[in-house]
Amino acid sequence: MYGYETDGIYTTADFTHYNNKDSRWETDEGVITTPLGQAYPGMTKLKSDSLVKLGNTMPIVSGGFNINFFIGGDKWGKLDMTANFTYSIGNAVVNMTALDFSTINSSTKNRNLLAMYAYNQRYSLFDTDGQLIGRQYITGTDVTGAQYDLLAAAIESANAGKTVANPYSTNSVLTDKYVEDGSFLRLASLNIGYSLPERWISKAHMTKARIFFSATNLFVATKYSGADPEVDTRSGLNPLAIGVDFSAFPKSRSFNFGLNLAF
Repeated sequence: MYGYETDGIYTTADFTHYNNKDSRWETDEGVITTPLGQAYPGMTKLKSDSLVKLGNTMPIVSGGFNINFFIGGDKWGKLDMTANFTYSIGNAVVNMTALDFSTINSSTKNRNLLAMYAYNQRYSLFDTDGQLIGRQYITGTDVTGAQYDLLAAAIESANAGKTVANPYSTNSVLTDKYVEDGSFLRLASLNIGYSLPERWISKAHMTKARIFFSATNLFVATKYSGADPEVDTRSGLNPLAIGVDFSAFPKSRSFNFGLNLAF
């Protein structure tokens, strides 16, 4: 997987003036253009405009193992258990769901965003009324010098402590923020049973009576923030596009109780 490495967010310190006529934040050399679009305070900053390798969806090792045991005997009955685990180590997952719901542009302006992009969480140039912060310092077509310092101070004061970038960008591109560790350990299935001793069931003309509980997909231990690290929602379009999570439905979990009788 190739994309861009992030390096924090732009602040007013990255610019020298505000072009009020064109609503642009500029430096002495002009505007800053990145693969995300034209830069502004609050936008995600990239380390460079060059694509780099962000990860590999192929695991270093994957597989499974099981645990089987029983205790007891004919006198008090027998308790048995079988647990099957699957695992994957060293693979990455592209969280396209997070990318899609953390971006606002002209075509997605009414889309719901992830909770981390709530107004009080993210860096913003606007107040809760939708008005530009520090607008009282904006006069004329170009805000520079001491006037710009006042505008910048007002914006930075309103965004003190905020480290989440503003979700608006002209382009949606893959960055390291959306490539996550997809390693996991899953308890794929569990079966626990208790077989009654023959001396209890023989009077009912039974040779076996076993009560059991079984379940599938009981838990997944993973650092992945999405619903399930075991995804490949793009492999139907491209068999090589494994490990891409785009609104994938998570694996279901089931529970069963039962009784096995033999006469």
